[in-house]
Amino acid sequence: MKLKEIIKNNIPTINQSTTGNMALLIMEEYKSSHLIILSDTEFKGILNQESILDMDNLTKPVRSIINHAKILSLNTNDHICVALKIISEHKISILPVFEEKRYCGYITLADLVYKIGQPYQLTEIGILTIKCTLEDYSLSEISRLIEQNEGKVISSFAQIDTNSKNILVDIIIDKKNLSRIIKSLTRFNWNVVETYDTSLIENLDNRFDSFLRYLNT
Repeated sequence: MKLKEIIKNNIPTINQSTTGNMALLIMEEYKSSHLIILSDTEFKGILNQESILDMDNLTKPVRSIINHAKILSLNTNDHICVALKIISEHKISILPVFEEKRYCGYITLADLVYKIGQPYQLTEIGILTIKCTLEDYSLSEISRLIEQNEGKVISSFAQIDTNSKNILVDIIIDKKNLSRIIKSLTRFNWNVVETYDTSLIENLDNRFDSFLRYLNT
């Protein structure tokens, strides 16, 4: 999944001569807390709303606070997971995308979430969480046991358990009834610590639009 599949151009860029007042008006109109600064075709950075509001005079051009702009960008062929990492680490709402130094547009967190969630709209799913040490973790072994019970792993997400040296792995599977799979995993000493009521996921389409609107505010 490459960024060129989800590029948008709705939100205009600004330049260094744009006043603070004008930048805030654009942010308000397009419901964005960040704007991309271009000087002709040269990328100057991403400016956040807080930096503009802190200007001593909003009639001045934003070049006076250009040192607050974050120099972050990606290429059209970069994977969306790279974009998700950058947006999460730097707490930005918009990320510019280039192709051979030519500005192509931007992507947002909402776009990334929607793209990542698309496969889950195509099938019923079940979710379980496995707790184990990093040394013991083997996605190939877990997948083998799941497939032996007529399931397939759609995706997985791992996080560090802050209360121990273990990791928690969320496994998303293409079926709702996980009882046989859980028994098989348990038999082979995999510690299944949680399962999720996938009837809640049937309401995902209704709630997902609300979630995306929240991310864009």
